[in-house]
Amino acid sequence: MDKRKRHRRAWRLAYKLLHRHLEKKFNLTSEKCDYDAPCLIVSNHVTNWDPVLVGLSFPNRPTYFVASEHLFRMGIKTKLLNRYFEPIPRSKGSSAVDTVLKCLRHFKAGDSVCIFAEGDSTWNGVTQDIVPSTANLAKSSRVALVTYRF
Repeated sequence: MDKRKRHRRAWRLAYKLLHRHLEKKFNLTSEKCDYDAPCLIVSNHVTNWDPVLVGLSFPNRPTYFVASEHLFRMGIKTKLLNRYFEPIPRSKGSSAVDTVLKCLRHFKAGDSVCIFAEGDSTWNGVTQDIVPSTANLAKSSRVALVTYRF
């Protein structure tokens, strides 16, 4: 099975298994986005649950998330995440060139990518400044921009 089919199947299964439980647990109502073309989803970052909660709005379309490097040091969890969801790594404090290139490859393949514009989750609920490379990615990607706010 090719990688994209595996990701699509994992996305649908995770959605079916989790969406009702998570909406109930977090008292959340998510608006479904049925946009059919690749898009850049830009969201604020409030909790560690944000990628999962953003995913609730995209039931039919796998979304690839830009994630910080700590997510890639969790042993078997990292292997499972990479196999079924393939997060895009972002090293803090370094150039984001390889991250941007991976995002652009996903857009070219017809995939959607979600990036948390602040780069870090907030510790007090106040939205932080947007990382300038996020704006550059939005301009250079030439895909639709979908904003998401918690």
